[in-house]
Amino acid sequence: MRYFNPIYIAIFLGFTCLCFFSANVYGQQEPSRGPRSCTTEAEDSPDFVGPPDPNRVRWLSPINASHDPNDIAGPAGYDSLRWVAKRDILSYTIRFENDPKFAEAPAQRVEVRLPLDAQLDPLRFRLGSFGFGQYIFNVPANKSYYSTRIDVSDSLGVFVDFTAGVDYVTKEAFWIFLSIDPATGLNSTVSPLLGFLPVNDSTLADSTTGPGEGFVTFNISPGTQAATGDTIHAMANIVFDFNPPIFTNTWTNIIDAVAPISRPMVVQLTGDTTLKISALSQDDPAGVGVATYDIYVSEDGDPYYLLADNLHKDSSFFFPGSASINYCFQTLATDWVNNREAVKPRADSCFTPVGLGQLAWLLPQPGNSYCHGDTVDLLWSASGVMDVDLFYSADSGKSYLPIEDKLRAEDSLYRWALPDSLLAGAYQFHLKSSAGRPVATSDGYIILLPRPAQPVISPAGPLAFCEGDSAQLSAPVGLASYAWSTTAGTRQIWVKQGGMYAVRVTDQNGCRSLPSDSVLVMELPHPPQPQVQRIGKDSLFCSIAGDRYQWFLDGLSIPDSTQQISIGQDGVYSVVVYFGDCASEPAVGVPTPLENLLSETHLEIYPNPTPGPFIIQASLERGSLVTLTLFSLDGRPVFEQELFAPEGELDELLMPKGLADGLYLLRIRVNDRFAYRKLEIFR
Repeated sequence: MRYFNPIYIAIFLGFTCLCFFSANVYGQQEPSRGPRSCTTEAEDSPDFVGPPDPNRVRWLSPINASHDPNDIAGPAGYDSLRWVAKRDILSYTIRFENDPKFAEAPAQRVEVRLPLDAQLDPLRFRLGSFGFGQYIFNVPANKSYYSTRIDVSDSLGVFVDFTAGVDYVTKEAFWIFLSIDPATGLNSTVSPLLGFLPVNDSTLADSTTGPGEGFVTFNISPGTQAATGDTIHAMANIVFDFNPPIFTNTWTNIIDAVAPISRPMVVQLTGDTTLKISALSQDDPAGVGVATYDIYVSEDGDPYYLLADNLHKDSSFFFPGSASINYCFQTLATDWVNNREAVKPRADSCFTPVGLGQLAWLLPQPGNSYCHGDTVDLLWSASGVMDVDLFYSADSGKSYLPIEDKLRAEDSLYRWALPDSLLAGAYQFHLKSSAGRPVATSDGYIILLPRPAQPVISPAGPLAFCEGDSAQLSAPVGLASYAWSTTAGTRQIWVKQGGMYAVRVTDQNGCRSLPSDSVLVMELPHPPQPQVQRIGKDSLFCSIAGDRYQWFLDGLSIPDSTQQISIGQDGVYSVVVYFGDCASEPAVGVPTPLENLLSETHLEIYPNPTPGPFIIQASLERGSLVTLTLFSLDGRPVFEQELFAPEGELDELLMPKGLADGLYLLRIRVNDRFAYRKLEIFR
């Protein structure tokens, strides 16, 4: 967010005018004052949609700052969990606004960044449209990187340099809007009264066409490694000018990667040749679920044809068959995100008459213990039975609830994953023919052990830390084992990057809990490295606006903590700027005064660059005491030596040790007079 006081605005405007005058002196043409359109000179120029409305252009009063609320919206998907298919092309829109409730200045630079979820394929990232105010542009098709310059000087007084793409190394998408002064071609000379994104019109709050609103869109698809149940997270951060990044909401979708499977169940109605056909179908574990199925039939070995389509998964179809024809059936299931079962090479089922037979239980063994999520093997023997139905009882056989119906009796084994909804206790099982009798009840029971309580992560979040730091998350004590979403297995973990974190625990019985609620951890970037600027003879100014400042003199901290300070004494000044608790790199040190040794003084340093040792020669007054101090670029003294020139001629070899290659600042002090020289060490 940019703030200006009247003095600084006057200085800035004066500098802008000077730069414009200099540009004309060196032969640059003054920008045309005639009609303009939003065109670019890029080889692949964007497809411009929606001309500016001249009635919406407003003159702005003196201003102070820019600010925005923002959000991201992705695929609506299916159901409240926003299910999508693995093959889908996912479309996202990121919006930003220079909100009139907070902002007092046009935004000159807006940068949008979006780390791509691990389930997404960066190679399938494609840019979509973008826009600001009344301007909407379509990026040429099939572009993963794009850059252009847009002329909106007639309406907004600036050019806009737009750059967007994806970093395949860091797996991060980015969009950058930068206002450019048409007179100089520079961003640095743009007037603080101008910018490509004005303060939004308060009468158009929450609209999508206000002058202070912008957006970007893109498409991407899941990667080949994506599996059913994987969650795709999308959260962007938006930086207005030099403000701290603002994080959008997190948009989530869940992937269903596999098509369902099915097989037909065929029953002949008593006393009739009509066949009742239904589908025994299931989606992959944890999938979105089966929606519909189609029925295909072959008569006496002829090619299959479509008998019925888009039948609800739980519905049946009645087919008027003939006793003289052999029917073979296939069912093809489709789930709620349109994953469709593939055509099968042979028939699922050919109709045979259903007869009565015998059923008997073999497994499970009575009294075996299980945990939620375990699988119970239900095994039986069958003769003279085509299909069977399975049930369970939680009240010693007084009532039964269905597990699965229309299973092929000859398969004789069903692996039942104990549902999360079951309470701890004893359970019996029931088996019967789908056509009626016979019926078999299990001789014994199983014991379902209690599930451990859902763990709670401490702290509960959201939690933030500075880039390069870390944060600690803890699970409850007293459990047998821990399984974090990071694959760590300890009770406490240190996280070094932002994201969503969850944990499951296992108790002494070997039973696992449900996953904890996810905790959001945000990694905040450090401010950019500032510059120290000299203002007049007695003031220094930090180029980056922050929450607080720490100034240094000759490498030692001083109490000054404002953006602009007065020069209290001679030395090398540097500054660190803070956004919250995140600190920038120290600014390159600035010496004051720049030079006050007598101009006629002969002063020479060689060799420069040097592999380490160097010679200093100077002609000084007799009896001069000379103090030599070597500073790193951030203002810290790293070497100091005193020399004496009784005859006034100084000719000494200096051999500083332990210094890394790089650029240093050498200060020569004689009494109250100073001189500074740059020294480069290069081995």
